[in-house]
Amino acid sequence: MTDLRSLPKVELHRHLEGSVRYATLKEIAREAGIPVPKRHQVQVGKNDPRTLTSFLKKFDPLHNLYPSRDAIERVAR
Repeated sequence: MTDLRSLPKVELHRHLEGSVRYATLKEIAREAGIPVPKRHQVQVGKNDPRTLTSFLKKFDPLHNLYPSRDAIERVAR
């Protein structure tokens, strides 16, 4: 029987909002005149509760992050 833990893994699902570097997020927000969220608002920290609700709250400030097609293409690249 194969040990599943020893097999290589691949990420099958990731949201674009959760993949953007914080520095890029700040630049896009500033260029679009959108309030720049604080890092702790959008990144999971070691002191954050390990709950689905806490994790999903990190996406709240990112709803307006993609104000243009150019911003979406930038993050996707």
